[in-house]
Amino acid sequence: MLLILTTVNPNPVIDAGADFAVCDGDAVTLSGSGAGLGGTYTWDGGVTDGVAFTPAATTTYTVTGTDANGCEGTDDITVTVNPLPTVTATAVPDEICEDATLVLTGGGADTYVWDGGVVDGVSFTPGSTAIYTVTGTTAGGCTNTDDVMVTVHPLPEITFTADQLQGCAPFEINFASLTDGIAFEWAFGDGSTATGETPSHVYSTAGLYDVTLTLTSPAGCENTVTYDNYIDIVPQPIAAFRYSPDDITVNDIEVDFTHESMYADSYIWDFGDGTGSEAEHPSHLYPAVGNKEYRIRLRAISDYGCEDMVEQYITIKDALLYFIPNTFTPDGNSFNDEFKPVFYSGIDIYNYHLMMFNRWGEMVFESYDATYGWDGTYGDMGLVEDGVYVWRIEFKETMSETS
Repeated sequence: MLLILTTVNPNPVIDAGADFAVCDGDAVTLSGSGAGLGGTYTWDGGVTDGVAFTPAATTTYTVTGTDANGCEGTDDITVTVNPLPTVTATAVPDEICEDATLVLTGGGADTYVWDGGVVDGVSFTPGSTAIYTVTGTTAGGCTNTDDVMVTVHPLPEITFTADQLQGCAPFEINFASLTDGIAFEWAFGDGSTATGETPSHVYSTAGLYDVTLTLTSPAGCENTVTYDNYIDIVPQPIAAFRYSPDDITVNDIEVDFTHESMYADSYIWDFGDGTGSEAEHPSHLYPAVGNKEYRIRLRAISDYGCEDMVEQYITIKDALLYFIPNTFTPDGNSFNDEFKPVFYSGIDIYNYHLMMFNRWGEMVFESYDATYGWDGTYGDMGLVEDGVYVWRIEFKETMSETS
């Protein structure tokens, strides 16, 4: 009897490894074990033992291990592929003005980490326009990112101007913004306000005034600038003067003028007779003409070019001034040949009557002409005898109705 011995080798116990989970897009490496020295491993699904690959979805992979004796064993492993989170990055608001705050918030995951030191859900002040990225992570450890752009608009750099910086109250000034904007708020320093790009304002009281402009830029950003002591309003000059003497006659035709003006720095006088002066307190010599009225004007001017004017009228009054001789010698030598009073001023020549009387009261001469005197004759008698003669003069003065 022939006895044949047959060896039966056991199949190897193949181990594919423990099931595990990865995130979508992660690479994995599957390696079998248990086939012993010289053993080989074959995976289904196109997987190569020990070579990394990226699974597309959750899959159970089977490995067949063959030992050196050609005996085979199999095992399975399930690779779970978890999807990546759909992360969203949100900025509230996503456009701000310089120095304003905003909040960045992530969504679609369980935890969030922002770049730039930003903390999710906590307000902060960005320095400039930038893109911020958030990384969101799920409880399963899968991550994804998103980003958001934050636009930071600069505050407007405000400048403005005025057509006049100094003037006398009341004084109108025109203002204009040199910065473009969509809204303008003006404060003129005296409690008054206005809107618009080019407002006008009347300052009614003297003083130094700050001017403030609050402007909103086309991007909606607001800023404010104040020009300190920008407008200088001074009092309006008040012209006033007096003169002396109060009663002016042809006997004293020099008049002294004294200004009593306020808030003025220079003075222009018009004396009413075609002459003038720029002295502060002038004196003026008028013509020696009685009963003459003159209009005096004073312009008081400040260094700011503002002025005031006042006028008064003065009258140079006539004065009764005359000489009556006490003797005359009608001897034909052309010296002291006639008797007549000499009037220098103050006489109304149309109301004059001279009468001469001898010792018996007989009128020997009369005249209604102040320029015509007695030559010592009487009628056809020729020269009268030397002696004492009485005169009587009737006339009106020009200063009043007195005779």
